[in-house]
Amino acid sequence: MTTIASGELPTLELPTFGALLRALRTGQGLSLCRTARLVPCNKGYLCRIEHDKAMPSPTVARALDQVLDAGGVLIVALDQQLAARKAQKQPARAVARPVDIRPGRYRNAAVFTRVVGPPAAMAVAA
Repeated sequence: MTTIASGELPTLELPTFGALLRALRTGQGLSLCRTARLVPCNKGYLCRIEHDKAMPSPTVARALDQVLDAGGVLIVALDQQLAARKAQKQPARAVARPVDIRPGRYRNAAVFTRVVGPPAAMAVAA
């Protein structure tokens, strides 16, 4: 029997939506083309979904779930994968861009001077 040290939780590697879709499809003996016709959707799109290069829309996920008789497994897998992706996204950072402070290059020099300081105090890139 394996014991877990305090504070540690076992990690569980869940299959991606694409891997689950492929396993269900091949388990039922359906080809990619046949599944695409039954859904209906483009077989290239279905291939990208299976290789985790695209995420299906909820409508396509429901259709795939019905065609493959998955009992809601694909819908839950999509929800979990979308939630995981959302949790991984970090807030966007402001990107500092170089500012050209040569005379006549900034439309409102007075605002620029108040915010950044006088142009003489800054080094001008040649």
